[in-house]
Amino acid sequence: MISTAIIGAGTMGSAFYKGLSSQGKAGKIWLCDQNEDKLQVAPANRRIDNPASAGKTVECILLAVKPQSFAELMATVGNAWSGTLVISIMAGITMKTIADATGASAIVRAMPNLGARVGHSITGWYPSSAVTPAQLKHTEELFSAIGMSVRLKEEAQIDGFTAVAGSGPAYVFLLAELLENAARDLGIDEATGAQIARELLGAGSLLLNEKERSAAQWREAVTSKGGTTEAALRVMKEKGLSQIFSDAIAAATDRSRSLSHDDKSHQPSPRGGGATAGEIGCSSAFGSALFVSPWVPTEQLQATKQASRMLAGLPEQEVNAFLLRLADALEQDAEKILQANQRDLARMNPEDPKFDRLLLNQERIQAIAKDVRTVAGLPSPVGKILEEHTRPNGLKITKISVPIGVIGIVYEARPNVTVDSFSLCFKSRNASTLKGGSDASFSNEALAACIHRVLRDASLPEEILLLLPPDRSAVTEMLHARGLVDVVIPRGSQKLIDFVREEATIPVIETGAGIVHIYVDQSADVAMAASVIFNAKTRRPGVCNTVDTVIIHADRLSDLLQIMQPLQASRVRIFADKPAFDHLSGSYDSSLLEPAKEEHFGTEFLSLKLSVATVRNMDEALAHIRCHSSGHSESIIAKDQEAIERFLREVDAAAVYANASTAFTDGGEFGLGAEIGISTQKLHARGPMGLEALTSYKWIVRGNGQIRA
Repeated sequence: MISTAIIGAGTMGSAFYKGLSSQGKAGKIWLCDQNEDKLQVAPANRRIDNPASAGKTVECILLAVKPQSFAELMATVGNAWSGTLVISIMAGITMKTIADATGASAIVRAMPNLGARVGHSITGWYPSSAVTPAQLKHTEELFSAIGMSVRLKEEAQIDGFTAVAGSGPAYVFLLAELLENAARDLGIDEATGAQIARELLGAGSLLLNEKERSAAQWREAVTSKGGTTEAALRVMKEKGLSQIFSDAIAAATDRSRSLSHDDKSHQPSPRGGGATAGEIGCSSAFGSALFVSPWVPTEQLQATKQASRMLAGLPEQEVNAFLLRLADALEQDAEKILQANQRDLARMNPEDPKFDRLLLNQERIQAIAKDVRTVAGLPSPVGKILEEHTRPNGLKITKISVPIGVIGIVYEARPNVTVDSFSLCFKSRNASTLKGGSDASFSNEALAACIHRVLRDASLPEEILLLLPPDRSAVTEMLHARGLVDVVIPRGSQKLIDFVREEATIPVIETGAGIVHIYVDQSADVAMAASVIFNAKTRRPGVCNTVDTVIIHADRLSDLLQIMQPLQASRVRIFADKPAFDHLSGSYDSSLLEPAKEEHFGTEFLSLKLSVATVRNMDEALAHIRCHSSGHSESIIAKDQEAIERFLREVDAAAVYANASTAFTDGGEFGLGAEIGISTQKLHARGPMGLEALTSYKWIVRGNGQIRA
């Protein structure tokens, strides 16, 4: 071990000194602090009064001071540490700042946590390129002395590591606090409640350290079907505990990132002789972290952009052959994919509306493979002549379709979107950057692994598909990747779509929420209305083309029960306005019938729920749709041709139906092959987005020397 001076004898500095001393290495360690009381942990001959002189005494400086004290410290040190290994555990102080201040080139930036006090710290660290093998070994020994040592791949990973491990003790203490409060609410005295919390957390730690089972497996082992634990966990799931925690980690990561990139208040005057940012591995890119992976390295996005240029020139025959091989591979890998999907499903309440979207089975994998084969058989959307004419001056002008380049897709718990999106992007010669929801992370990884294997087998770059980490914070870098990602398409909840639209600095194609209506006109056929509404509600209630509201003409209220009756067998809960409620009350299952409130209209239920509104005429029906529609799909059931034509003409939606189920709003049903989304905006693409929507165009101008006057 090389000689080391610990600058700062606070909690962390003292923990390092005690940890190393307990391992018999006190003879190589010195402690430096302005506070004499803090130095009492070290004998007099192991203390250094002047931090500047430490550079002449030792081979390594461990900076354990508070970040706000850094500038003041460096004012006294100058460049005295320029030839020394500098290890910093200061939060928010970048390696570039340390290099500029100290003149040192061998720098390690690290983040331990409070566990250092009891010899159980988790320390993530990243070295500059100038750190020697001997110095790396010393760094490893140093951090192992106080607990677990984790070497990171990039400096930017420290932001995510800080959010998980650095702040981790606070999360554990919060859980203990909540357990104490729960015990107190039950009438248990405070001291006993605190002991219960300690015993629970201690026993959990011991069980996990046995490594017999993972945390998830232990949770499953103690969760009996229909028992108290299942009831409690279900409430936590329904309240979104997982998402709350994910958002909290993202917020902590964002804060660490902002501190790291806004540390001017900690910077002393620049000094010569320091390493450059490039020499010490600093970058504006944000790397995927070891435990959370909130930032996508710019290098990966650049590689995907480069792959898109190669893909643009791939012959159509090779494109189709690849897609057919991919379809075969998906079916061959079905067992692996389903095993991964089961891991995702195990984390979700089966009653969650997203459960059906997340679910994969043999039939659905075969359907996904079939869609890929369908895409392979579609005509290429690239290289089409869209316009062509010759100008009076002889210039021949041609407008042709071309790939967009790199398409980003952000989606939630729908693993089929991973394959659908990739196949459509590949067919249209676009590379894809995919960001799926954390609920489907295992499924998405298994599907991406299958795609990457087929790419390797075809001698194509794997970077054609970039699958981002599952947490939502990972999307931020992509949304700001101007010049690397050409357009992003969000698919999911309104909250997700709003986030992407508001955060992105690159073009966005919105695929909005599906708030869908079916209007039962005065002239409607009752049997047809019942059949269409039943199909549109129950076929797959968790998808965006499912009907949410039935609007019924007041003259047909006497037929409402007959229209709604089939829904009762599927346990569809109805929220009816007063006229509709009065006609259904006493006949439709009372446990499934409730008076409608204002919030039941304009809501995408994504479940077996349906609202019913009564109108007196077509004008009121159209007004209701204008007020509540998301512009996705709307339908009319009618015999009156004038009513039908007016509805089709005046309703402003991506897909408008007459006498048909809205369940047909789907790329495959529209003959487009697998779709990449259903756009509810009007620019570039609208409705189901197939291959044509994934192209742009350019103008080819051929001349023979023309010049403009």
